[in-house]
Amino acid sequence: EAKWAYLWELACHAKAGLTLDYTVLGGRKSPKYLSKTKSEIAKLDCFPLELADAIISCGTGTQRLEIESTEIRLFERDLGGEFREWTPS
Repeated sequence: EAKWAYLWELACHAKAGLTLDYTVLGGRKSPKYLSKTKSEIAKLDCFPLELADAIISCGTGTQRLEIESTEIRLFERDLGGEFREWTPS
């Protein structure tokens, strides 16, 4: 579940044109958390290597997803149970 939260936040930040800082994910995460999580996800057989390669370090504890924001589509379920596309506010 934590890995999916990482990917969601990374994609949301990229859609908004921002980098992801480890402090966004809450808890007592260390600055190495993002790189460790990327490494764990990239080792999964089902995870696309092209996507792993698009996750770029921007300094200690900061990453960005190098994909055009127009290419990123995120969907979430609203309170009524319907799916809607997430867009940055």
